[in-house]
Amino acid sequence: MSHAIKGILAVVLVGIVMGAAWWKYQDFLNQGSRPPEGTQKLNQMEAKGVPDFSLTTLSGESVQLAALKDRVVIVSFWATWCEPCVEEFPSLVNLIREFKGKVVLLAVSADNSVDELKAFVKAFKADDPHIKIMWDKEQKVANLYGTEALPESYILGYDNSLIRKIAGVDKWDTPEAIEFFRDIVDKKIKAAH
Repeated sequence: MSHAIKGILAVVLVGIVMGAAWWKYQDFLNQGSRPPEGTQKLNQMEAKGVPDFSLTTLSGESVQLAALKDRVVIVSFWATWCEPCVEEFPSLVNLIREFKGKVVLLAVSADNSVDELKAFVKAFKADDPHIKIMWDKEQKVANLYGTEALPESYILGYDNSLIRKIAGVDKWDTPEAIEFFRDIVDKKIKAAH
């Protein structure tokens, strides 16, 4: 083979390698421009509404999110083994009691055992009819919402529209939090008249 042909083959081979490298680099850049999966799910919820789900409470009541469109709803993903969740839970209970049925808590637990969950609910006296404790044993609902870390909560307005997502611990019974929820509840009351 002549030096000229070897030179041409070398140039072609370098071109192919460089082209493949450029293609991979562009693919890498394009992947980086897409938001993480959790952010994509949140964007979809903001645009199209939150996913509906149905779970059974510890007391055996079947609860479907779509059936609660006439109330403000907090969907909270948590577990009894999660220290921040345990820290946050009493303030959620206080908030729900403050609103006497106008705000409902759907507490979706990722616990390993239903017995641990029942003991927790009994210890925290969370037997309010507007607090729905549910066990999501396989975490299907948590996956549907893109939940990866606990606690994580979604505040839903009337018609189950997403108002806010809270990742991490929050203090739900502060005067500011109560005022925030009162504004949401009052908007519905004013709209109804």
